[in-house]
Amino acid sequence: MVLSKLFWFEDNLRSFYGIKLLVIDNMMLVPVILGIVVVILFLLIIVINKQQKTIKVLVGQLEELNLLFPNLQQSIQNNQTQIDQHQQKTVDLISLIEKNKKNAEQTIAPIAQELNSLKNSIDLLVNQQPEDKLYSRAYKLAALGADVDEIAQSCEIPIAEAEMLLAVHQKKSVSK
Repeated sequence: MVLSKLFWFEDNLRSFYGIKLLVIDNMMLVPVILGIVVVILFLLIIVINKQQKTIKVLVGQLEELNLLFPNLQQSIQNNQTQIDQHQQKTVDLISLIEKNKKNAEQTIAPIAQELNSLKNSIDLLVNQQPEDKLYSRAYKLAALGADVDEIAQSCEIPIAEAEMLLAVHQKKSVSK
C-alpha cells in the first residue's frame, strides 16, 4: 500500500509539474529512502549527543556556581558589615572632632582675648613717652641707693627733679 501511494505521488508529480522522474526500479526507491532516513537519524543522534555534552558542561558549571554562590553571599555580608562598622567609626570620629573643635574654640577664645589685652599693654608701654621711661629708670636707681648726681646724670634729668624723685622714694621707703 505504501508503494502504491508512492507511485501515485510520483505519477501526480509528473502530471502536475510535467516532470519526468527517473526511477530505476520501484524496489530500489525504498532502500534509498531508508538510507536517507538512517542518515538523518544518525545526524540527529550526533546533534543530540553534542547537545547532551553541552548540557553536561553547563550543568557542571552551574553546580560550581551554586557552590560559589553561598561563599559570595557570605563575603558580601561580611563586606557590608565591615562597611557599616567603618561608617559608624567615621561618624563617631566626626562627632568627636566637632566636639573637640568646640572645646578648642571655647579654650582659645579667652586666651585670644588675654593675648589681645597683653598686646595692647605692650603697645602702650612701647608708645609711652620717653620721659616716663626716664623717670621710671630714675626711680629704680633711687631704690637701688644711687645719689642725686648719679640719677641726674644717668637719666639725663635736671638735678632738681632727681632730688624730688629721691625724696619721694625715701618718703615711701620710710612709710613702709
